Amino acid sequence: MAALSAETIVPLLESQDPELRWAAAKVLGALKPEGDGVVRALAPLLSADDARLRGAALDAVAALGPGPALEEVSRLLEEPGDVGRRAIEVLAGLGPDVLKHLQKRLDGASETGRRRILTIAARVRGSVGLDLISRALEAGHGESVRALGTRLASELESATPRERDALRRRLESFLDTADLRERPHSVETALDLLVRLDGTGAQRRLLAFAGNGHPPALRKRALEALGEIAATEKIEEEILAGLFGCLEDPDFGNVVSPAMHVLESAKLFAAHAPPLLALLKGNDPALRRFAVTALGQVDTATSVGALLDVLRGDNPELQKRAALALTKQRAAVVPVAAALAEAPDAATAWILARILLPHAARLKPEQVAPLAAAAALWLEAGDPRAEAVLHVLRDDHAEVVAEANLKRARRIRKDRKGGEIVNLIRPLIRDGAPVPDELRYELAIAEVIRGSKDLLREARLQHPGLQQLETLLHVQDFGLFGRLRRDKAVLTPDEFHLIGCHFAERTYADRTFGGDLLRWLAETFPDTGAARAAEAKLLMEGFAPPKPRPVKVKPKGMGRGKGKPPKRASSRKARKA
Repeated sequence: MAALSAETIVPLLESQDPELRWAAAKVLGALKPEGDGVVRALAPLLSADDARLRGAALDAVAALGPGPALEEVSRLLEEPGDVGRRAIEVLAGLGPDVLKHLQKRLDGASETGRRRILTIAARVRGSVGLDLISRALEAGHGESVRALGTRLASELESATPRERDALRRRLESFLDTADLRERPHSVETALDLLVRLDGTGAQRRLLAFAGNGHPPALRKRALEALGEIAATEKIEEEILAGLFGCLEDPDFGNVVSPAMHVLESAKLFAAHAPPLLALLKGNDPALRRFAVTALGQVDTATSVGALLDVLRGDNPELQKRAALALTKQRAAVVPVAAALAEAPDAATAWILARILLPHAARLKPEQVAPLAAAAALWLEAGDPRAEAVLHVLRDDHAEVVAEANLKRARRIRKDRKGGEIVNLIRPLIRDGAPVPDELRYELAIAEVIRGSKDLLREARLQHPGLQQLETLLHVQDFGLFGRLRRDKAVLTPDEFHLIGCHFAERTYADRTFGGDLLRWLAETFPDTGAARAAEAKLLMEGFAPPKPRPVKVKPKGMGRGKGKPPKRASSRKARKA
């Protein structure tokens, strides 16, 4: 019945109606009749202008099985566009048996046809598929294999361990016997495949191909392949030593440059410091740049010292690399902290600060103390180096910095250096951050010392020192009145008068505090103009006056020469008497 139906339907393939021909092809594909005649009848449709009709004919031919369809479909691998790509799908679906047929067509195929045959081989894999890829390399079709790119790589990842091992042995055998100069592309492609199959095991072979005697392009590709391995796997110590040897090669572009890239990606150790230091002392700018960058992986005191020397040099590019390298080293913390405390200028200080910042939390007290002391001195002088140090210490060591600055502020406050004290403290106060009471008080005193003494209300309301004192007045147990009285040797009577007047005009506790301070001023500095002004202000604001000053009364009869006690006779006159 099927044969009879096929005989009935096949003539419809020659119909003038494209829809009828398409339907006939679809039915034949569903019936799957036996015999080569049906395949020959479908063959003309495979080259039809109608893409939809070509696809239906191709599906029908594929459905008839490997035998009759193989030859007709394999011809379509040379066709451009969708037809050729659809032929790949059909032939790959026929299984491993199709590869033996395609192998015969490989050498005579065009570049497009060859790539498609190898695509099918990669998809089918198995011993036959991988063998076909190996044969393509041996035949000099390395470019065609490389053109598979990620497609081949993904297929190799899906291969079984047995398939991968078989291909690896085949590739190694090819590399051992290949004429490198006649088939360089095939050798390079074989190396790429070997890296994908066994990166760790391929390291020695790649280093061998990077040596003298091989074509420059092959040496470069071998080193690039080592770089790909270094990005994900550990490079053996022996290979690293060989790569350092490559840096002495005269061919910079094909050997030295790719070798440097491999070493930059690899993990280096203290044992590699000597060759890197030797390169750093050399004259080649590129090798010096590489050495500075690579020393960032060698966490030793020697490498840190060398990088600090570069940092002190006059080469901006090397300085940037050295700074970045030092941020990666734990051994750099102590010497960089010491260098920052003695930085010669703000630019150097900021470079050192950025190096130290990632390690700020691990700084020990013996490293923080000199930095905090240096910051205090620089802040006092308005030196921009101070901000670089604060950038490092502000978050993790704020208490130490505050203590150092307070210590310095208290040391110079008797000299009434208000501006210097403000420089010390103001940078420690950040918006939104809590301000320690001691810092706020020292800042208030400094602002009063250096600020305006204008008694006008508008001026006092804008006075930063008075604003700080307003806050401190309401801090429980701070005792602002007692603190101010103890500072009578620091503040002048006029400054006490300014503070008292400001608070006396306020309300509630502030007003009481102002009156008490004015009264104390009048009693403590009685013979000053500020005391007389304080008494007047007390009277004006309705406060109780200060205690009367005691009047010194002279003994009766004293003064104007009267009532003076008689002079005692000298001892000589007394003896004569």
